[in-house]
Amino acid sequence: PYLLFGAVPLGLLSVLVFYTPEAAPEWRLAHASITYFLLGLLVAATNIPYSAMMPMMTRDPDERLALSAARSIGTSVGVIVVTAGFMPLVEALGGGDQRRGFLLAAAIVGVLATTLMLVTFATCRERHHDPAETRVPLPV
Repeated sequence: PYLLFGAVPLGLLSVLVFYTPEAAPEWRLAHASITYFLLGLLVAATNIPYSAMMPMMTRDPDERLALSAARSIGTSVGVIVVTAGFMPLVEALGGGDQRRGFLLAAAIVGVLATTLMLVTFATCRERHHDPAETRVPLPV
């Protein structure tokens, strides 16, 4: 459920981090600080459960290794593509206005990330569940 309920807020905050309000510098700093802090919380709230899914998807160590490798490769390729393509996208979308270009580029990346997170939610399933813990009563 963290992927489902975190996807849209994470996408929105990814855009809001790049929004620069027309305000006094101290308000812009406050906006940047708050949105960046909230973005970090949402990244943690979605990525920790995402990372914890792998052991529940398969008990086979070879499949876990393959999943881990695919995740690492996908992450690396995604980082390279976004890093290499972001500034050209900012320039193309902004038409000389970097504020507008960053906001529009972030919106595209945010929509893409939200969509991919929702696809992950829809297609990944935990197939194994750990048995419930047995509780030992404390002597009184």
